[in-house]
Amino acid sequence: MKKTKGIEIKKVGNNYYAYRVTMVWDKQLKRRRKIPRYLGKWINGKIVRTTKRRLGGVYEFGNIA
Repeated sequence: MKKTKGIEIKKVGNNYYAYRVTMVWDKQLKRRRKIPRYLGKWINGKIVRTTKRRLGGVYEFGNIA
């Protein structure tokens, strides 16, 4: 498994998942925090996007009024 900077592989159950990790300074806690962003499933050394995000739509004006 090749180590790539900024990518973290986590094992959840029997599966592996890839996350892009960035560090952000938290002013209130006076320390840095890790912010992970999901990339996809880790299968045979490759990141495979499992789902595509869809934004929900407004079907009728009355639903949001």
